[in-house]
Amino acid sequence: MAALIIFIVASVSDALDGYLAKRYGWSSQLGSFLDPLADKLLLVSVFSSCVVIGIVPLWLLVAVFSRDVIVGIGAAIYHFLIEEFKGTPPFSSKLNTALQSLYLVLVIGNQELLQLPEAWILYLVYCVAGTTVISGVEYVWVWGMKAWERMI
Repeated sequence: MAALIIFIVASVSDALDGYLAKRYGWSSQLGSFLDPLADKLLLVSVFSSCVVIGIVPLWLLVAVFSRDVIVGIGAAIYHFLIEEFKGTPPFSSKLNTALQSLYLVLVIGNQELLQLPEAWILYLVYCVAGTTVISGVEYVWVWGMKAWERMI
């Protein structure tokens, strides 16, 4: 129960932080780097913990982590070799983050609090996997094309 509450508070505070930053223009270059990094650290650490205790499949953690590493390395390469990376996350990425958070809340909550049908959890596993792949491919495609246009 404590893990569930902590994760929900962290997720809600992150969403509130993002809303306030956008609403009032409270943004900085450092914040634009640190906020997504903090989001990914939160999600990957919770995914990792859930894999260790056996409630999330390892392959899903590998997919989530791999996507984040590929996008991060791609953004760094673009930033240092082409021009400053000022990317706003596409809808697929926002959907992916929302589904990852929902999945983790339900998986953690299902340990003691909820009694969800196994089919629901399995459905969410594949939704998270799908949006993870789609958002990763979208980042690579969009920023790869921008890099290609800048180089020719």
